[in-house]
Amino acid sequence: MKTILVLVCGSDADALVLETALVVARPLSTHLELLHVRVAVADAALHTPHLEFARGAGLGSALDALGSKCRAAIGSG
Repeated sequence: MKTILVLVCGSDADALVLETALVVARPLSTHLELLHVRVAVADAALHTPHLEFARGAGLGSALDALGSKCRAAIGSG
């Protein structure tokens, strides 16, 4: 194995992902390639539990909250 592809998204979880990848890569003398993945709010909504039950103002609020989380993750990266 020469290269390990590591997906990052700018969230707090990235630190643990990178640390784990480094622990695996060092003994194997492999390189890490990082791929920054950015998910659109609409795509994230498809995988948000119970969002399908939101209607009207509730749907707008849920999408606004999801958009805020995405922007915060991008801003912290």
